[in-house]
This record gives sequence, structure tokens and C-alpha cells, in this order.
Amino acid sequence: MQRTTDSVNAASPKDPAERGAYTRSLSRLLRDVTAPALAKRSRAEASLILDWATIVGADLAAKAKPVRLSFPKRSERRGATLLLRVDSAYALDLQHQEPQVIERVNTHFGYSLVSRLRLEQAPVRETHQRPRTAPRLPPSLPPDERARLERQLTEIDNSELRSALQHLAEAVEAKRQKRKDS
Repeated sequence: MQRTTDSVNAASPKDPAERGAYTRSLSRLLRDVTAPALAKRSRAEASLILDWATIVGADLAAKAKPVRLSFPKRSERRGATLLLRVDSAYALDLQHQEPQVIERVNTHFGYSLVSRLRLEQAPVRETHQRPRTAPRLPPSLPPDERARLERQLTEIDNSELRSALQHLAEAVEAKRQKRKDS
């Protein structure tokens, strides 16, 4: 019997670091998952795409989108050509604004990353954002439930807090009623 338990103990190390039971950062864990997707783009390219509206402004960002950066030499990360997809009607205006766009991009990165723009005339896909609408109010409670709720909330002195709690309670109760009816 002694021999069997020794072989089991030898197979499972007692040190937590050997078992992998130590804290690891999320970036280390996700490296294998994200590497294939991020390998196609440089950090500058990813930042350019994500921060485009901040870099050039909302008006220009609605009419032109960055597609990719092309560097003249593989080892050098300066003097890139930025390919932009532009609405046809706006291409000429953007061509005249090229120095300002290059300056904004280079200012964002802190060095002369981009030296010229190349324009591709094509429809620019809009990034669909859900329009902000006013929150829906829950259906009204039956009078007896409303009175019970108001009695429970009378002890709260802060009127804003009382109102917020009342709305929350009404929403929860309405959801509960909806589940009962279903």
C-alpha cells in the first residue's frame, strides 16, 4: 500500500507553483487567443483604427476610415503610407486636407509615423451605435402594491434616493408580475 500512495504523490507535485495554482495576469492567459488576430496589425495600426475619431475629429471620421499602414522598410516604423477609405464626394476635400491629417496622426503618436496618404474611394461603412433613447418606464403597479411600496419608503429622508428606490422597486415588481403572467 505504501508504494501506491508514494507513486501518486510523486505524480502530483505539492508545490502550488509546480501545479500552476499561482496568480497569472489576464494578458498572459489570453496571449494565445489574441495573438493570431493581433498579428495581422501593428500596434500603431490598431491604435489608429480604435482612436480614429479622436485623432481627426468626428466630422472627418464619419467620411474617412483608416484601412492600413504600409511601411517603406520592414524594419523601420517611420514614413508610412496611410490608406484611407473615403466617400467619393469627400475625396477631393480630404486630398486638400492631407497635411493637416498627417500632422494630427503624427501628433497623436509623437513621431512622424505617416508621411503620406493614399485614398481609396469607396463607401464608408458607418459604425452603428444604438441611438440613446430615454429609459422605458415600467408598467404601473396595482394601487395596493403602490401603497405598500410607498409605506416602505417613507422612512427614507433623501427624496432623490427615495425616488430612485421607488423606480427600482416598481421595475422589479413589474418584471415579477410579467413572469407570473407568462
